[in-house]
Amino acid sequence: AAGQQRREMVLASIAAVTTFLEAAGSSLLSEPERLRSLLIAFAAAVLTFFVAREAVRVLGQEVARLLSRPPLIRETSRTWLATPTTLIRWLQRPPGAKKLAQLFGDVVLTDKLHSEVEELAQSVALATARGVPLRNVLLWGPPGTGKT
Repeated sequence: AAGQQRREMVLASIAAVTTFLEAAGSSLLSEPERLRSLLIAFAAAVLTFFVAREAVRVLGQEVARLLSRPPLIRETSRTWLATPTTLIRWLQRPPGAKKLAQLFGDVVLTDKLHSEVEELAQSVALATARGVPLRNVLLWGPPGTGKT
């Protein structure tokens, strides 16, 4: 008897859900504006899901890259307040800045490191000439490789 009652209750629940879905489907088909709204909401939800998933993947890769082994020279800089005086000083190029690149002609480095060290030396010379703070620089490597 209890099994029969349970069976009838399950069948009644299935019939109620089927009736509800049938009513919802006929309502959507009879009103195209509701159907369009439903499709737009569904598309927006799917798009949001995939954009969020891709953003998390890209962010994870960027965090992994930043936390990985540091390069030989890692630079950071702080933003500064642009005033007319600092802008004028920033745009003026000291006369010896281009000669500085010639000093590194005999230094043996890979092309990438050579350009980074040369750029670092130029930025130190320019920062000193302009009176702005130096960039933060981390020289990393095993002992005896000439970091000083």
